[in-house]
Amino acid sequence: MHPFLEPIFVLQSMQKTSFILLFLISFQAFSQSKTDDKTNELAHLGVPIDLLNQANKLAKSNPQKSMQLASTALERSISNKDKTTEYFAYITLGSLYYNIENYSKASEYFTKANAGFNAIKDEKGRKYSEKYLTLCLEKQKKYSEVLKMNEATLKRSSNSSQGEINKTKYNKARIKSKAGKTDEAIDELESLSQEDKIAPDTKIDIYNELGELYQSKSDTVKAYNAWYKVLELDHSPEIRQSISQTNKEGYIDAANKVSDMNLKGNRVAENFAIQNQLLTDGLKSKNLDLIQSANFNIGSTYLQQKKEVKAIPYFSESAKLAKKTGNKMEEQKSIKALATAYENLGQFDNALKVYKRYIQISDSFKSISAQSNEANLALNTEFIKQEQRIKGLMQSQKEKELRLSKQKNLVWTLSAILIVFAMLTWALFRNIEQKKKANMVIKLQSLRTQMNPHFIFNSLNSVNNFIAKNDERSANKYISDFSKLMRTVLKNSDQDFVGLDSEIETLKIYLELEHFRFGDKFDYSLIVDPNVEPENVQIPPMLIQPYIENAIWHGLRYKDEKGQLDVKFFLNTTKLYCTVADNGIGREKSSALKTKHQKSYQSTGIKNTKERIELLNKLHRTSLGISITDLEENGAPSGTLVKISLPYIMQNV
Repeated sequence: MHPFLEPIFVLQSMQKTSFILLFLISFQAFSQSKTDDKTNELAHLGVPIDLLNQANKLAKSNPQKSMQLASTALERSISNKDKTTEYFAYITLGSLYYNIENYSKASEYFTKANAGFNAIKDEKGRKYSEKYLTLCLEKQKKYSEVLKMNEATLKRSSNSSQGEINKTKYNKARIKSKAGKTDEAIDELESLSQEDKIAPDTKIDIYNELGELYQSKSDTVKAYNAWYKVLELDHSPEIRQSISQTNKEGYIDAANKVSDMNLKGNRVAENFAIQNQLLTDGLKSKNLDLIQSANFNIGSTYLQQKKEVKAIPYFSESAKLAKKTGNKMEEQKSIKALATAYENLGQFDNALKVYKRYIQISDSFKSISAQSNEANLALNTEFIKQEQRIKGLMQSQKEKELRLSKQKNLVWTLSAILIVFAMLTWALFRNIEQKKKANMVIKLQSLRTQMNPHFIFNSLNSVNNFIAKNDERSANKYISDFSKLMRTVLKNSDQDFVGLDSEIETLKIYLELEHFRFGDKFDYSLIVDPNVEPENVQIPPMLIQPYIENAIWHGLRYKDEKGQLDVKFFLNTTKLYCTVADNGIGREKSSALKTKHQKSYQSTGIKNTKERIELLNKLHRTSLGISITDLEENGAPSGTLVKISLPYIMQNV
């Protein structure tokens, strides 16, 4: 038998034993208690989590059916003692009540879910239920309770991301403003806006809230400045993309507020400039909501100037886009403005025609609202029936728990057996993991032994070049320097990690050798940030050299004019970075210049380096990574940037 297969067969044998034990427990439990009749009737419907998924899918389209499925899922999860699904069932039931605006009943279920997730220490479930519980409390204007929850969340924030902490601080300030503590809310929001590393979507919320608060205090200047800061966030494609994905409504709301205040202050030219820029941004990012908003605001600016002819196309486009995106409110607003423009021009037929569309949409709103109220009343009645079923379920569960308490002695005995089994299984898995680790170490050593001949071969090619040119002096000097390099490389060949100071010396010698041969092709620099302490840092040997070699041989060597190669080591808060940047011809052009033989050859150094990185990450549980970026200047390739990240865990190994 193969030595690596033997533990698997042992594990399978032990698994069979565990199945027998589990069967005995199940059989004993079945012999001492009866399964609920109702549960038997629902057995064909599937496991509780599947029922819950179906309920969530139908929450909007068929809330009555969704309630039945969620109640059944709750019943079965309680019977099966599936706590996680039980608490998620409470969230689904709470959401159904929330949708019909029964916030009091929704709060009851979200509270049960939150308490349950807290009890089983499910952090994701706790955060999820807490989020909806705060929404319910806010709808009921129970602001003091919401603030207490925010305070508790901030106390637990040691395990939260900075983004979550900032969001909680924002919500705390927002609730204070609703509770009438306007000045406190303003101070907290102003302070929060100055903190570092706040996500753009959170900043949008902060400045929008500040704008509303300053406006409530009739401080129009500060209100305008707050809303304008939202628009100033949109400076780069990355931020613009982030905004469009996470908080485009807040961004557009700020744009509309700025437009309204500009029109009230008769700042026509400024409003045209801002809204035209927003229109351009919207067209570039294909953000229909932003395009619609900018069209409406430009039309409103023309309308204020009595330039109805120019305003009409913008209002028409705004109404068209609002209809396309399904935004009835904006469509109605655009149509009303369009009717006003026609009326001001004396085109009463067109104004009447457009106004009829406005009336139709308005009537549609009223009809939908009335139907929604009627539907909510009907659903409330139906949900009350399900409530009785859930209460009966809870009572039945208490009785079942009393019956099951008689089985505790048996369960404890069998549990002890299972613990022994678990320990044996753990020992087996540990043995398997140790063998896997040993295999990875062997493979890593193999890759290192491949790297050295590959590197020596490439270097000897350079010596051969000098000999071919009968340049004996250069060949002798090159061999002398090359021998220094070899001593260092061979010295480190059996190590997973070496000192950064040693690796830097190796790179310096290598760069000198390559510059000696290709001095007419490139200059170079090797910079180590003062914050880096090379003598106290360790990195994998020969990790960076293949990328320097690639930069010289495939980027700078083919360049007509003299190029530049820059190697830098620097720190940020979590990692040590090394960048290799060249201003050569770029990867695409280099590939085009290669011969057919060269194209079929994959760099041994780069290939082995990638495999070494994967093994080092697995072996040492690190997050070492490589990124390669093609540089461009005026749309043309201008070199390559390689960025290598080395986690702190690799330091002082």
